[in-house]
Amino acid sequence: MKIALRIISVIVVLILLMFASLSLYLTDERLKGLVLPQVNETLGREVQVDRMGYTLFRTFPRFGLVMKGFMLPDDEGDAVVSFDEMLLTVNLMPLLSGEVQVNRLELVRPTINYTVYADGRSNIDFLLDDQPEDTEASESEMVIDLERIRVTGGVVRYRDHESGMQADLDGLDLSMAVRLGETIQTTVDARLAALTFRMDGVTYLNRLALRLRQESELDLSGETLNITQGVLGIRGLDLDLTGTLAGWSQDRMQLDLALTSASDNFGALLELVPDAFREHIQGVQTRGSLTLNATISGEVGEDVMPDFRAVIQVQDGFLKHPQAEKPVEQVFIDITATNERVDIARFSARADGNGLSLSGRVDDPLGDDPVFNLKADADIDLATIESFFPVSELGV
Repeated sequence: MKIALRIISVIVVLILLMFASLSLYLTDERLKGLVLPQVNETLGREVQVDRMGYTLFRTFPRFGLVMKGFMLPDDEGDAVVSFDEMLLTVNLMPLLSGEVQVNRLELVRPTINYTVYADGRSNIDFLLDDQPEDTEASESEMVIDLERIRVTGGVVRYRDHESGMQADLDGLDLSMAVRLGETIQTTVDARLAALTFRMDGVTYLNRLALRLRQESELDLSGETLNITQGVLGIRGLDLDLTGTLAGWSQDRMQLDLALTSASDNFGALLELVPDAFREHIQGVQTRGSLTLNATISGEVGEDVMPDFRAVIQVQDGFLKHPQAEKPVEQVFIDITATNERVDIARFSARADGNGLSLSGRVDDPLGDDPVFNLKADADIDLATIESFFPVSELGV
């Protein structure tokens, strides 16, 4: 027993001596001198870093390199990329000889600002400039073999002054496992708290919450991403997602995606209602089966839109507004939508003795002047509307 205690004591002392040696050797200035020159050379710009340090407890048995207060400036000195903290796990012995071998990456509150100016230039042009070919010596200085990536509280700001497009992504949390081989296999679990999209001053999406879980295979040389299994969550509506994206560096990217969803409560559709109208559906009770299938295929680019086909079906739907006495029931929906037309095979509902049915089609739904060819059959007593929908809230 005494021998065991002595051995443990010796191990503890050795560990403490190792930490003391690392603290004396791997100072903030020494780490910056080892790492930042390679980072500056790779990015073609001098970055700003508040502090660098190391950790062994958070990354055991690997060595952890911590960078805080990072900022990559553009030509005007404004931040293109910044983050509060970055944690890299690296192999220690190669690091001491000036070689950085990265295995794991964690980012806390990273922010990306991407701006396209009115003349077509952007604030990231310096990153896209042709770089001289790496020599064999420079190739041996940094090896990136990531096994896991984690992002917390990410933010993306995109401003295109040439087209009038603006996008904001806030609250991105991402966890990604990476397996390297002939292709890169990834497992992703990502949540986005708010997506806002504007075009020419018009807001199309306002703080839309999204979630993505997927398993995919990435072929960098062939520019192909194959999503073998995935779920896309839009607010409360989950869509199974599979398919392929290819040629993302080209002017036109190729899409071949399939989305499906089935639910025993068609109220999931209400989650897609724009925020401007959400106050009118708060607390609405719903039930009834929902089936949604969609495909997106073809090229997508500045002047071309891929072909899409979506089928929405609701069987025996029911909904009741919290401020209404009676429900809307016997809701049946069967709609097929494509780029060229929207076919309404059935849209019907009954409420408090009132009935409404609608069928027909809408041609050129994405054009400036869609053509409506609809047939409606309604038997409605206007005096009873307030019993199943509080129109008085709308000022009627």
